Order: sequence, then structure tokens, then C-alpha cells
Amino acid sequence: MLKLADKKLICSKAVADCVDIISSNSIDSDSSIGAVSLYKLISRNLMPYLRNEEKAEKILDGVTEKTSGLAKNSLSLAQDFKQTLSDYLSLDETESSVLAVSFLCSAYVRFFTENIEEENDFIPRLDLLCATLGCTSYSDIPKQLDFINELLDFKVPEFIGDTKCQQLITALGEKTTDLDYDTIQYAVYRIFKKVKLADLYNYYEARGLESKLEELNRQYADFDPQSFVDNPSYIAKRERASFVKGLQKYTLETLVLTKEFLEKHNLRFYLTEGTLLGAVRHNGFIPWDDDIDIAMPRDDYDKLVELAKNGEIPPELNFDSLENNPKHWVLGAKMQLVRQTPYIQHKVTKLSKCNGPYVDIFPLEYWNRPAGRKVHFISTIQKICRKMLFMKTGYSPVTKKKLTRRVLKLLLPFISNRSIEKLAIKNMKKFYNGNRKYLVNLCSYYPYYKEVFPSGFFGEPVYMDFEGYKMPVPCEYDYILKTVYGRNYDTIPPVKVTKMRKHAFNLREDVID
Repeated sequence: MLKLADKKLICSKAVADCVDIISSNSIDSDSSIGAVSLYKLISRNLMPYLRNEEKAEKILDGVTEKTSGLAKNSLSLAQDFKQTLSDYLSLDETESSVLAVSFLCSAYVRFFTENIEEENDFIPRLDLLCATLGCTSYSDIPKQLDFINELLDFKVPEFIGDTKCQQLITALGEKTTDLDYDTIQYAVYRIFKKVKLADLYNYYEARGLESKLEELNRQYADFDPQSFVDNPSYIAKRERASFVKGLQKYTLETLVLTKEFLEKHNLRFYLTEGTLLGAVRHNGFIPWDDDIDIAMPRDDYDKLVELAKNGEIPPELNFDSLENNPKHWVLGAKMQLVRQTPYIQHKVTKLSKCNGPYVDIFPLEYWNRPAGRKVHFISTIQKICRKMLFMKTGYSPVTKKKLTRRVLKLLLPFISNRSIEKLAIKNMKKFYNGNRKYLVNLCSYYPYYKEVFPSGFFGEPVYMDFEGYKMPVPCEYDYILKTVYGRNYDTIPPVKVTKMRKHAFNLREDVID
């Protein structure tokens, strides 16, 4: 049985080999066609590798077999790199091979995308790479490759110093005839997460980024322009990742406390939205996400509201909803940590007594049909109620010059918060006493037709691992995820999805937990 680390290495090399083959051969060659097929196989099964499921072993055998067969037809960007990297970095054969292939492929494609000419014969290959990797532009291709390397998370060597680094670039350049020197240099920068100071100055000057240049002058006034410094984009990404992981810790704590309370009172709930996707695809948080969403059938949700009114919520938690807070700013409820944490949501300091990490709780409404004019009308009313709550509470002021927002701004002074809340709750419970054939989440930002499912699709929950805890998910979670996120929800996501989202929290330096 292969170790997980070995699986990651093989998978990373297989992805890079696919890119190598496509970029080195004509798009209609057997090698390119086979490489596209292999990448799709890897993309569909990368998440199972990382979850270490039993079927991963069989999948991996198929990947390695196909890779070895296709590699015979490849020009291989890493033809002489493996031994050189091994000599300089004291890596074993497998690690140096993966570094050579993975980072050089990213650098190779990046060099071509930045120096592309209209009639260049490389354009058809770039088009094929875009389609294969799920990219919308050429510049997204190296970003997607970098993301896959980060997802696989194999260790890269520590920086070895300016002189050694330059010697390594020179040695690699002397051994290779089919790669540009700048491409090799970029690959080495990527391996060490470093950049030459002079290149950074040139980059900012070319784009007229005066504030960035001033910051460089302050920070590196005594440095030689030829020396290497930390890559600013890598520093920012590392800091953002650290911020998100810290926030995830407190949000997870909120979920665990909420689960204990709900189960104590026999109230049913399910992970939903991106949290459900994370549970199935990552066995935890989506790496770039920080919030948690759960959903409860309306009957159970109303019982939770009553428990809150009766003061039965645990002292560690605060329950905030339309029913118990006249300043509540969203349609669903929030379960929040009462104690102060290093994370604060400034936008809600005047709307709720707690403004730290939280879990979103959405009621699942009873519904009598999957679609129709009446259903569409009710969904539209909910969207208007949500906008009015955002604007009325000041959570989201009118900034976009849209006609609907301008009209609502004129009407809001004559409408009370309570009126909006009553309309929203009445609208959501439209079919409460009718046929309960379907369940719908009207609090979601996704279109209502992606959120309507037969009641039995939730049913008796299935328990899945989520950051080391067993959490309930709908019994037909696969169908639900395919409806909301598409049939390939378990594959490597496209670049536009993997970008770090803008988070609603700020860090409080005065609070040390």
C-alpha cells in the first residue's frame, strides 16, 4: 500500500507530464489526446487520493500505467533537471523529479503566455490546455498548476542563498537547449518562493505602482538589487491562509457546540451549501473558505427559536435570528460564540451583541412543487426582503447604482424592520400547512430552482467526517451537490473558484486566546 505522500508525488508528476505532453506535441496527436484523457482521470480522482479512500489505490495504478506509456512520446521539460536539483538540494530521486517537472511546466507555460504572439503556433496548444485545465484565459494556466501543487502540499526545499541559487539557475540553463533562461529562473523562484529584488523593482516600475516602489525602498534600502527576497504574492497568500485557518478553528468550535445542543434536544440538521461540499470533497473545510452552513427542517428550526426565547441556549453560544433580534440582518439565523476571539466582524457590532465567528442556520421550508410562477414570485419576494434588511440595518449600504436599489432606498424610511421580518417569515412559510412533498432553502444565494428537492432527499442523515468530527449530511448528498455545483463538483475546481474569497472578519490584535 503506497503512502499518501508517495501518491501526492505521483499525482503531481502525472499532472505535469500531461501539460508537458500537450505543450510539446500537436493538439491532434495521439499523445496529446491521451494526455487530455489522463488529466481528466486525475482531476476526477485527485480528491479521493487526498481523502485516502480504498479505491484510490486502483485509480493510482491506472494513472501510473497511463503516465509511463504517454511519457515515452514526451519531449520532457525535465530531461536533465532531476540530477542537477538532486545535487544542489540533497533531494531523493522522486522529489527532485517532481520539483523539476511540476515547477518547470508552470514556468514554461507562464513564459509562453506572457510572450505570446498572434500567429504563434503554440496558441492552439494553449487553447487545448485552457480547455483541459478549466481555465478561461492563458494567464490562468500557470495559476491552476500552482494551485494543484499547493493542494498536493508536498514539501519544497529551503532557500539555499543568492550565490547557490544563481549557480543552480546557470547549471540548469547550460544543460537545457529547449527552455529559455528566464523560464528556468522563474521556475527556481517558484521552488524557493523567492524573487530577485531588481526584478521586483522593474515589475512595479513597468506598471506604475508608486506606493509599492516606496514600500520596497523603505524595506530593502540596504539590499543589493541582485539579492533574493520573499515573493510578496507568496507572503500575502501565506498570511491569508494563516488567517483563514485561525478563523476556521473558531467556526468549527461553534459548529461542535451547536451540534451537541441540537442533538441534546433531538433537533435534526444537515450540513449544507459549501460546508456540505467541503465535507464530501475535503472531509472538512474547503481550504479557501471559512464559514459553516447548516439547514434544519422548518419544524425543527421553529423549536430551536422557541428554545432561544426560553433562554435554553448554552451560555457559550448566542442565537441570533429575525424572531429574537429586531436588528437581525439576514433571513436565516446565526449561532455565535459569546466569548471574544481574535476575529471580529465590524459590520455587525451595532446589530448583534456578539460579532465573532458563527454558524449560519437556514430553515428548510416545506414546498408543494419544484417550479412554477408562484414559486418564482415567492423567491423574488425573498430576494427583495434580503436586500431591504441589508440596507435597512446598514449591513450593506446602497453602493450600486441599480434601479431596484434606488427604489428601495426611497421606500425604506416608510417601512419598519419588523414589517420586513414579518413579510419574510410569512413568505417562507407559505406552504407550511400544505403538501410537504418538497423542501427548499430560500435563504440561499443560489437560484431557488437549484435549492428545491424532494423531502426524502434529506431524510435520515448520513454521517461524514468533517475536520475529525462526524457530521450529518442529506442522504442524497451526491444528487444535491450535482444540482447546486454541477456534475463535476468532486474534481479539481477552476481557477475562478479557487481564488481566496474576501472575508467579512478582521483580526483583533488586542485579543489573545
